Amino acid sequence: MLPYCIEHHIGVLSYSPLAKGLLTGKFNTKSRFEDIRASDPEFVGTRFQRNLRVVEELGKIAAGYGKTVAQLALNWTAGFRGVTAPIVGVKRPSQVLENVGAVGWTLTEEDRARIDVILRS
Repeated sequence: MLPYCIEHHIGVLSYSPLAKGLLTGKFNTKSRFEDIRASDPEFVGTRFQRNLRVVEELGKIAAGYGKTVAQLALNWTAGFRGVTAPIVGVKRPSQVLENVGAVGWTLTEEDRARIDVILRS
């Protein structure tokens, strides 16, 4: 879909670039959910365990930039050609401030490739 949008000059808004909070780094193996995530396969069992490992690996890349995983994820998403903006939800002013840290810097192509490998593992 993204190639079509690029070709036809259609902006793309990326929905849930923080994966329902997973990419905030605030969850761990003891996290339990009483909302929509409780029925989401990405937040249950072995898939959730795998996703936590992915977040841990992404954290290593983020740390190299002095950034959080959330900032890395938003920067990575916004860095795709054709993506106009990621849609983010916030509950507290501190989250707005953290999200602002996703702009003003650029991931190297090497790190973008590393992220792709991590996400496909």
